[in-house]
Amino acid sequence: MEEVKAKKRFLSKYSVFDIIIIAICASLGIAIKPVLVPLVHIITGPLFIPGGAVAGGFYMLFIVLAAGLVKRPFSATLECVVQAILVIVTGVIGSHGIMSLATYILPGLFVDLFLLIFIKRKYGILIMFFCGVLANVTGSFLSNVIFFRLPIVPLMVTLYAAAISGGLGGVLAYYLVNRLRKFNPAFKDAIITKNEEKNVRSKIVILISIFTVFVVGLGVFVFLNNDNLDEKQLSQKNATVTVSFKDEKREFDLEFLKQFDIVSFSASLDKDGQDGIDQAFGGVLISDVLDDIGIDIDSDDDISFIAADGYTTVCKGREIIEVDNIYLVYMRDGKPSGTKENGGTGPIEVIIKNDQFFQRWCKFLMEINIQ
Repeated sequence: MEEVKAKKRFLSKYSVFDIIIIAICASLGIAIKPVLVPLVHIITGPLFIPGGAVAGGFYMLFIVLAAGLVKRPFSATLECVVQAILVIVTGVIGSHGIMSLATYILPGLFVDLFLLIFIKRKYGILIMFFCGVLANVTGSFLSNVIFFRLPIVPLMVTLYAAAISGGLGGVLAYYLVNRLRKFNPAFKDAIITKNEEKNVRSKIVILISIFTVFVVGLGVFVFLNNDNLDEKQLSQKNATVTVSFKDEKREFDLEFLKQFDIVSFSASLDKDGQDGIDQAFGGVLISDVLDDIGIDIDSDDDISFIAADGYTTVCKGREIIEVDNIYLVYMRDGKPSGTKENGGTGPIEVIIKNDQFFQRWCKFLMEINIQ
């Protein structure tokens, strides 16, 4: 009974109008993902920058927008709770199953904790900027911890890209609120307007300086992440994969994989709120390949799969040892996977059957690191 009363007291802080704004922001943030993510990947793929981290800044701006428009304690968290429920129930792109409760809610919670410092003040452009950075970096870091477990250099590339994108999203949210306040007096106390903002030039200089630091940091880590890039691109052209194990390096190519009996299987692609779409694959168990080239895997080993575009996913040795789980695939729906240049997903890719949301599948496989 006391818990029910506490919930009522919490929700009583929000007007019906506030709840509507939060619901709209949550819905727009989810709806924009299927459109935005593929478009961003078209741009970020050739630049070897993580597409998800870049796209995140522009759908997480709705978290900042909700906080700026409603301006009540934990309004960003409430918006994220609505988003988490939506993706779990509908299964739209970006759903992480029950883990969505963490990956979606915590970015909003961190934004709200940050905003508690300024609860009695209007939000200026710098505050909104840092809200965007905090939301996107938190979301990207949580996705890494739960799904990808990237090595330090690819992780830093992801976080720097997330900071830049999130900051831009926060600035965009600031200007959106400025526009919206002209049409509804309910928003008049939300943020500082451009006319009310003090020391505008100095704040713009600060923003530019921060962006410059982020961009330089991103450039450094992209450079480090793409060491020997020409060699890796040539490796894809020749359909070869390098395996780094301890102090040794070994290679195999597509013709080597074809010497094994091909295993045909299907995996379900659950996305966009639709029922699972079964897709047919053909390939070889990665455990058979590693055994054949003389590499023994322990259950606690960390295995990184590195793609031609710098994308990296990680699994544990126990997942490779598991029967009928991780495959090196070179056929999709009865056709060769093809290269990135030809619009394909191969020539060799990694498919993890037991990865429910295919977050760790790796197209354009170039290198396998075992530690």
